[in-house]
Amino acid sequence: MLKTSVSMLVVCGLVSLASANGTPVIDAGVHSLLPNQAGQTVEIFVTGGILVQGLEFNVQIGDTTSGPVFEDVDILAGTIFGPSNDGIFPGSYITPRVAYQGTTTVQTLDVGWGPGYVSTDGLLATLTLDTTGISGGDYNLLLTGTNEGDTNFAGVLADITNGSLSVIPEPLSLSLMLVGSGLLLRRRSRRTR
Repeated sequence: MLKTSVSMLVVCGLVSLASANGTPVIDAGVHSLLPNQAGQTVEIFVTGGILVQGLEFNVQIGDTTSGPVFEDVDILAGTIFGPSNDGIFPGSYITPRVAYQGTTTVQTLDVGWGPGYVSTDGLLATLTLDTTGISGGDYNLLLTGTNEGDTNFAGVLADITNGSLSVIPEPLSLSLMLVGSGLLLRRRSRRTR
């Protein structure tokens, strides 16, 4: 009984500490990708230094009907949760353009019997993307307003700014396209004279 009461006090204290110190801030960022290439990575960072005990990471590309596709979403390797996690939640998944991954921290000695915590300051996730079949275009990168809901830290809300992904044509392909367009316009203008 005493252990349970102390654990509850520790959990309540950590939630209060997170509330008192502010809010985690996530900016999904603006990222450029190459066309027709698999294995491209995008890193998402968090700031704020708030102590949290878990993550519900929801990410979506555009309206899910077109654009780059997810090859992988990693919230553990090299991230703030890397040193302290219980693995990926059962029920986590990755579809072509929507993904959900969740984790919680493990118990640590620094808070006695209570759960562990991590600071929201550093790498949050690494997305691995594939643009095969895409020659160019701009797509929203959503962490809030996704089909699965908003990214949050196990109930601790974050100040999130969604981002974008731009698939930029290679300079040579773009040059050839512009030259070809110019030749077609020139040919068309000669026919109309």
